[in-house]
Amino acid sequence: MAPAPTLTDYLAGRTTPESGAVILGLAAAAAETATRLAGFASAAALEAEADAGLKARLAGLGVRCLASRPQDGISEIDPEGSLAVALDPLDATEIETNTPPGTLFSLYPAAPGAAAASFLRPGTDQIGAGYILYGPRTTLALTTGQGTALFILDRETGAFRLHDPELRIPTGTAEFAINAAEYRHWERPVQRLFDDCLAGADGPREQDFDLRWTGSLAAEAQRILTRGGVYLAPRGAPAPLRLIHHCHPVAMLIEQAGGQATDGQVRLLDQAAAALDTTSPLVFGAPGMVARVAAYHDLPDSEASPLFGRRGLFRL
Repeated sequence: MAPAPTLTDYLAGRTTPESGAVILGLAAAAAETATRLAGFASAAALEAEADAGLKARLAGLGVRCLASRPQDGISEIDPEGSLAVALDPLDATEIETNTPPGTLFSLYPAAPGAAAASFLRPGTDQIGAGYILYGPRTTLALTTGQGTALFILDRETGAFRLHDPELRIPTGTAEFAINAAEYRHWERPVQRLFDDCLAGADGPREQDFDLRWTGSLAAEAQRILTRGGVYLAPRGAPAPLRLIHHCHPVAMLIEQAGGQATDGQVRLLDQAAAALDTTSPLVFGAPGMVARVAAYHDLPDSEASPLFGRRGLFRL
């Protein structure tokens, strides 16, 4: 059997030479990080090294500016470059050690004027986005605006090989991911939704749900893309996600796989950050479940009490 196409094969004809080279550079840096992590290196200890490796790979590839870790601001790489890259080199490094970290990234056409203008814009301006999820099997999810594809790292060759050319989020999966320890911080509509799902078959939803949470956005996105369900980082959560580095790339990946991504009510890709560290709630997953989260925000209190009152409109 012939080996699966490589990332290089996939990008041919789907991207410009400049953006394709940047994606390949990010993938090569991620492969190096995967090797270090496979050697039982600490993800937290590798964050700065991973960031430096990604920056080094982008040199000479037509990237005008890079927005990486917030404390680093914007790095000017090539004044003549045509692209801007936003990335989180390793997410989940402050979570427990058994949580798989990931690299998230997005590409924009470089905007004229100040470098910040390349990033303080709607997520619909992205021309590519993806994540690399590290672990026993290192995976890359990628979109260039023509669907979402999944790749697996071939450790022998160091190349990412195509595993699924067109991911589609499964529907009807009764799973949701949310950090239940933060319940007291959530806005009331999300608390109501959580209570109803937790009540299972005996509650108004009349169905049992599985609750999951890892704290790694890349891992959560991988699960949603391959299993379905919904992810919630609601308004009021103590550690909201950054719109540019986290929400926009995930939202593009999810929408290109047939899902939806909102701030709980409004489409995320339509929103623009006011600053590099602008944060946002994030809800993404199968369209029906994301829409149901928004519908709970429209529920009047009279329809939400008592806890187990019938809410036929919101059943699966």
